[in-house]
Amino acid sequence: GSSGSSGLRPLEFLRTSLGGRFLVHESFLYRKEKAAGEKVYWMCRDQARLGCRSRAITQGHRIMVMRSHCHQPDLAGLEALRQRERL
Repeated sequence: GSSGSSGLRPLEFLRTSLGGRFLVHESFLYRKEKAAGEKVYWMCRDQARLGCRSRAITQGHRIMVMRSHCHQPDLAGLEALRQRERL
């Protein structure tokens, strides 16, 4: 069913300080865990710090979030990353 494709926006990625990249979705940051074919598996950036178990799977422009976050998004941290990206 491609009828709903108008709602697909390009996914947002931000560079990490170590040269990797974060996936941004609904103001939450995910770091790449592994890739399997077309699918890329992501885990919440705050998994280690806050024990958050949220994960995301991307495939093309589609994103599927597994489990919800146990915390609020780090809006200040996200904005700081976006500012750095613009430099």
